Amino acid sequence: YNYLVHAVAAARNGITFLSNRKEVNPQRIGMIGLSWGGVLTILTNGMDDRLRAAVNVFGAGYIPEGCTWEEIFTAMPANDKNLWNNFLDPKNFLATQHAPILFITGTNDHCYYLTTFQKSYEDVTAPKKFLLIPNLRHKFTPVVQSPALVWLDQKLKTGGSFPVINELPVFTKGADKVLLSCRVEVHSTVKSAKLYYALGGPQEWTDKKWKELPSHQENGIYFFSISTNLIKPEIMYYMTVKDNHGGVTSSLVRSLFAVKLKDGRKTYAYTAPIERIYRHQTPITLIGTTESRNIGYIYSKPDLAYLTYENPN
Repeated sequence: YNYLVHAVAAARNGITFLSNRKEVNPQRIGMIGLSWGGVLTILTNGMDDRLRAAVNVFGAGYIPEGCTWEEIFTAMPANDKNLWNNFLDPKNFLATQHAPILFITGTNDHCYYLTTFQKSYEDVTAPKKFLLIPNLRHKFTPVVQSPALVWLDQKLKTGGSFPVINELPVFTKGADKVLLSCRVEVHSTVKSAKLYYALGGPQEWTDKKWKELPSHQENGIYFFSISTNLIKPEIMYYMTVKDNHGGVTSSLVRSLFAVKLKDGRKTYAYTAPIERIYRHQTPITLIGTTESRNIGYIYSKPDLAYLTYENPN
């Protein structure tokens, strides 16, 4: 009785209808959806192998873990929750996506939180790209529309690809700078490479204020310099690269935070892409060391930093 079942059936019937039209090339059918339409796009692309391109704007799986309808899911009877989680939630169709899919959302979207959006993206095994618009809420503005249409054009008509961002290890420069960097693969030329950051940790997503940092390019590597004065104790960050053909890609949001070691020295650590509210995502990497899984972190307000401790788990 859930309308999503009927909506997906209608979308698949639409593909059938288009495929039977003389003026339509059945090998060039794509789908784009916004909000619940994004959910429908994920569900349809996860069931139907006739799509050749898909764009999901705002939609996500793992919806009960972070969305504007949290109270509705909290109040659901247990049987309804099980039906949702095991059959209806888009998370069940992320690993079976067929067509290449572009995920687009805003940092401040209040309907589907950024954490569940990133978690959903990570589960997709089909060709995919991720685009994050700074300070955008739940609106389909021209800055969203343009890359969505470029993606559909590339996959259905012209060919081409979006930029690939390869993040490099984070390191410090002196006592007052942390350097983030990446290599970029493009089929044309890089038009811009920017880093966006917001103060604080993985919470209060809809209220964060994201600011922009330009890049410095050297030997094919794009560097972003962050003042350590900003990291008191923590910031969130991601990178966005645009090429001269309208393709644009973002890295996933990570956390960067100050750490005070047992010997009193101060350093910094960065996390894997954030997938849960209020939680740092493991593995967490201390700058200047190899990745360690047996170190835990607890925040110390007097130190404006996280203290380390042995964590056997």
